[in-house]
Amino acid sequence: MIDWNKLYDYNNYKFKSFEYFCFCIAKRQFDEKGNFTSIDGSGGDGGIEFYLKLNNGDYWGWQAKFFDNPPRLNRSGRKNQIMNSLISSCKNYPKLKKWFLCTNSDFTDTEIDWYENEIKSNVRRIKKYKDLPDVEKEHVDNVLENLELIHWGEGDFNHYCSLPENQGILNYFFGEFEINMDWFNDKFDLFKTTDIEFLKELYVENNVNDDINTILIQEDSLNLFNDFINELDSFSIDSEKIILKDDSKKEIMEDLLNEYMNIHNIIIEDLKNILKFFRNMDLNKIDVSDTKNNLIKLNEITSEFKDFENEYIHDESEDNGYSAFYKMDNHNFWIKLAISNIQSLLSHNLNIIGDAAVGKTFTVSNLAHDLLNNNKPCLIIKGNKFHDTPIGKQFLEILDIHDLNFNQFLDALQVFAEIKEVKLPIIIDALNESVDNFSFSQVWKNNFESLVKQIEKYPNLVLITTCRKSYAEYMDNEIYLENSSYLHYEIEDMDELVDKYFEYYKINVLNSTNSYKYYFKKPIYLKLFCEVHNPYREDFMDVEIKKDDIYNVFETYMAICNKHICESLNIPKRDIVKKSLLKVAKQLWDTKDRKIDINDFYTLIDEKTNETLDKSKAYKIISESLLIKKEYENKEQVYFTYDLFIGYLIAVYLFDKHKNNLMEFFSENQTLDWLYSEDYTLLHPLSEDIKFSLAILINSENGTCLHELSNNTEIIKSSIMSLFSISSEKIDENCIEFVKSFFIENPLDNFWIMAFRENIIEDNHPLNCLFFSDILLSQSIVNRDLSWTEFLKKQYRNLLKNDLESFENSLVSNDVDLNRLNLFARYIMWFLTSTSREIRDKSTRALYNYGCNHPEDFFELLEYSFKINDLYISERMFAVAYGITMALQNNFENNDFVENILPIWAKKIYGLFFDENRPIFTTHLLIVYYASNILKIDSLHDNNLFSKEQTKKFLNPYKNMKTFEWGQSEDKDKGKYRNSADPFESIVHYDYIEKLGKQLSRYHNNDAEYIKEKSHVLWRLYNMGYSYETFKEIDEKIEEDNYRASYNNYFLIHDTYGRKYAKIAALERAGYNVNRGYLVLERDGNFGHFVDIDPSFPKINDYQLLPKLFINPKKEDCDWLDENDFNFENYLIFDKIKDESGSWILMNGFYSAEEDFQSVYTFFRGFFINKDDENEIRKLSENIDYLDNDRLPELNSFYYMYSGEIPWSDDFEKEDEKLFLKDYEENNDEECSYKEFWILTPVNRDCWEDYHSSVNDGLSTYVLSKELSDYFDLVNQPQTFDLFDKNNQKAFISLENTNKTENFEVQQNFAFLRKDLFEDYLSNKNLTFVWIMIAAKKILEEENDFHFIKEFKSFNEIIFYEDL
Repeated sequence: MIDWNKLYDYNNYKFKSFEYFCFCIAKRQFDEKGNFTSIDGSGGDGGIEFYLKLNNGDYWGWQAKFFDNPPRLNRSGRKNQIMNSLISSCKNYPKLKKWFLCTNSDFTDTEIDWYENEIKSNVRRIKKYKDLPDVEKEHVDNVLENLELIHWGEGDFNHYCSLPENQGILNYFFGEFEINMDWFNDKFDLFKTTDIEFLKELYVENNVNDDINTILIQEDSLNLFNDFINELDSFSIDSEKIILKDDSKKEIMEDLLNEYMNIHNIIIEDLKNILKFFRNMDLNKIDVSDTKNNLIKLNEITSEFKDFENEYIHDESEDNGYSAFYKMDNHNFWIKLAISNIQSLLSHNLNIIGDAAVGKTFTVSNLAHDLLNNNKPCLIIKGNKFHDTPIGKQFLEILDIHDLNFNQFLDALQVFAEIKEVKLPIIIDALNESVDNFSFSQVWKNNFESLVKQIEKYPNLVLITTCRKSYAEYMDNEIYLENSSYLHYEIEDMDELVDKYFEYYKINVLNSTNSYKYYFKKPIYLKLFCEVHNPYREDFMDVEIKKDDIYNVFETYMAICNKHICESLNIPKRDIVKKSLLKVAKQLWDTKDRKIDINDFYTLIDEKTNETLDKSKAYKIISESLLIKKEYENKEQVYFTYDLFIGYLIAVYLFDKHKNNLMEFFSENQTLDWLYSEDYTLLHPLSEDIKFSLAILINSENGTCLHELSNNTEIIKSSIMSLFSISSEKIDENCIEFVKSFFIENPLDNFWIMAFRENIIEDNHPLNCLFFSDILLSQSIVNRDLSWTEFLKKQYRNLLKNDLESFENSLVSNDVDLNRLNLFARYIMWFLTSTSREIRDKSTRALYNYGCNHPEDFFELLEYSFKINDLYISERMFAVAYGITMALQNNFENNDFVENILPIWAKKIYGLFFDENRPIFTTHLLIVYYASNILKIDSLHDNNLFSKEQTKKFLNPYKNMKTFEWGQSEDKDKGKYRNSADPFESIVHYDYIEKLGKQLSRYHNNDAEYIKEKSHVLWRLYNMGYSYETFKEIDEKIEEDNYRASYNNYFLIHDTYGRKYAKIAALERAGYNVNRGYLVLERDGNFGHFVDIDPSFPKINDYQLLPKLFINPKKEDCDWLDENDFNFENYLIFDKIKDESGSWILMNGFYSAEEDFQSVYTFFRGFFINKDDENEIRKLSENIDYLDNDRLPELNSFYYMYSGEIPWSDDFEKEDEKLFLKDYEENNDEECSYKEFWILTPVNRDCWEDYHSSVNDGLSTYVLSKELSDYFDLVNQPQTFDLFDKNNQKAFISLENTNKTENFEVQQNFAFLRKDLFEDYLSNKNLTFVWIMIAAKKILEEENDFHFIKEFKSFNEIIFYEDL
């Protein structure tokens, strides 16, 4: 039986709690019928407390009345209250079909009769009804007539609460355990008192914040998901772009495409509904099974369409960049990603893993702080409170809960989360601090999976944990690792963190550069550093930061604390703190523990049991925050604040004890088991910190490396790792040689790569990038890919992306030492081994920016790369070299590059490729192209560097390069490939072999020529060391991962290693085939098949020249459509463009705008014409009304030219063009002819497509024609399409801009020539200039989210320059 006296007060109001109680019961009973609007939503007034909107659109409403004793209706106007609520309900909810009145007592017979038979007529007698207007009275009457009235009283609630599924509701509202926001805040306060102080102002977000937002279904994550759905919804397939071999198959194609789009539309609707459920926190209603099944159908249709495409669709469809199969296949992948996003939002577990002291506790403390401050629940507990007993029982003991079992407790949390409409995180911080029998506890290894499964039963509960990486590996739990995220700070976040700490602690840095920030890789060290240098924060303190060892900070910190304690005890200064803590260190080592009983601690330090607090050294030490008191198993225990600190002290103790017999110590079983065992159950809880500190101490104090004391593999690795953290002067040649030999002998043991990151750009450290680079250089391409490239693939998202971004940031900073920058560049060069296009492309761009600023240093790095046996590196290093050369060849401020740097390196490159005595470097088509064009640019500026005979060689490079003998091989693994791991199959529709000769086609891959070319590529593939057996598992996993969904920005697609080697071999074969005439290159044709990045990295000149024009939604459509308001002459000559003054003449332009179903476009086509043709063209132009864009010559477009090759390259060709105008016969409108006129189109168009690379924007940009740029002797500048004269004055401007809002969209492209140049050309060439404007206005209508043309009208005009 329910005891209403036990109903807990919500903010001291029982009636409010009763409303929540009714809501929870109703939601549990009827949730599947529709969507509830909770009492915290829009339904908290208007006659009902909450309502259910059924799937058919009808409403059920609930009104809750909690009446004090006696609860009869005839007291205090209670019937009037009910009737007033009923009237409001009928008035506000016209589709209301059921009205539930909830009271805390059952009705008497009289009350039942009144409610069932009299209330509807009685409402008409009360004032509220009488005051209604007649129309509203009629409306209320209509609703009342069909309204079913239901009463829920005490008996009903007793029944509902007896049901098993409602036990949590009963316990929550009526149990002894009262849960509210105060309870959660109290638990957080308790957590804060037992750990490092959390200061919100010092928190900086890190990479796991996105994962946290996702699993808690925060608004940001839902907005991202909404954007994702909208992007999927915009998908379409343009069947008009598909070129069929047999038109009779069009109906089959249309049926397949229609079937695909129908299922696609169903999926989109499902996703939109799921998003609504997320926003309403109706998590139980979310089911992705139908969506998954429909995705299976899409994949089946896609597979069927692939077969259809292969048989019936022309290759030209793909050459135009349009493969319907590829679009469908790619779209299916993104739908799969959306499903995975849903599963991430629904997930019940997130495990944050990180190294010691990276900020795991700070991260979850910030989460708890933010949630609680926003009145959202969050429960956070320390991991050290758990040991290996039933996990649920421990939860209840830790939280001091006695009246519930664990499931009932979770049920109560679920009810509270439902009421709050949130997901409630249960956070366990530092699983690795759980200890049993003096070792890592088995508690999480044994119980973690069952705990997650328990929590998964509750849709609104989430388990979030933090843990050190070492213990996470020990757990070896698949569920744990699947739901894990590795915490790290991006470089800019770390910079922000350092700045925040220094501002908070009032530290003024005297260093001349920002390189000191590199030392604070661990936030905990940053905190200690600040507390050591300015603990009181009274005034700003000037500090010069050196690469101090962290242990010096520990020593200084103890000295400061010691001074405080001596002054507090009023005793002469002596070393109290360190001596005392070393006693504790000994105790923790001997007991194999991380904690000490408080009484033992006082006895150990004070050596008395009756010492008063004011005289207790132990008490003073705790007061200095060196240690923390915590409750553990009902006993007060003492912990060290920082694990690394106590690890260091234990190491000091061990070193002092064993310094005269170190070899013996490191051979003892206890040492090996407690510090270096691979069995985690044997390790000391602080082993990681102790062994790290020991290795550094022994080197620092004894001049000995650990590997000199033992041949144990784990000790050797610990020794090697320590060498990266000590000063360079303490590392001798023997150590360096030992490390080098170890890595060379163990090429696939990549633990060392992580260590190198510590010192990769440390200029004076012997184990910096120079050492790292030489190790990689010594490896075979296969071993390097299996170690370094695999490490790069796995760690890019978590770590190495940070390094690349740090390098890019360093390039724009004035504070970075050049030596460090050069080391950084060498490190980034090795990123080019990657099979990820994103990594390769971003690294290429970063190296380009580096080389443009430091060309001589880059070319030295290029020379080093000549030795590397991976042509993936060589290809991109030469691409960068070519990009730099294009960028710097016309430097107006400094000629040093073309006069001094380029000639030296041109000679070296010539010697590598074309010298008579050269070794064979490669026939790689792109590498040879880049190298020869660097030499061509040099010859443009210095025609004396090379003889005519030498120049001929690089002007026709493929005919003059040395080649090797190409062998042949069958496919050794034919029939074995799984999961698209075949080197010649790709996730994109691309065939390497068919690009090697015009007569080759993948559709005829059984032809003798195709088989022969493939056999040569296979031979080279195996010659490089590739074997399917070596890469089988890796490549199959890569293909699986390429289709694995990931909800964040870290997701990357990698190519398989097989395709990496195949691509290298194919490009080498392509160069060889050009050499023998089998492949004829067309620079803007088939050469584009091999192009994947523009190494000049152009940037669009994004500038809005014209505002929104020619659109006027305020006018009636018909009036607007007929009005010719273009005034074209206003847009042909400008006095200023951006910051460029002087007159500018429009050469060509395009403008379009759309708003409120009005749409307009305008072509501004400019042409130079012969002066002698002017009169005849004027005459013919009188019939301009019939002129359309088809009569005008198309702009010459380039798709594969690099922007830096414009205008100097010979591949940038001149073209003569014709203008055709209609000539009507007099008095015969039907008979006509066309007259031709010579014209010069002043611009071409660069149409580089963005599918090539994510770091090159797609373009549709105007470039000045070769004829004009040569005539004016114009030159380019880096990363722009604007051109300059020899006086560094801008001569040509190209603009491109899109301005899009919710209400309108404006697109514009314009190209301008400086007026003085323009008129000079007219005069000297006897030409004039004419603009032909073709414009159109359209009125649109919408159908199924698509816009169609309802009405259309065109406007044309010709304007001659002389007429302006």
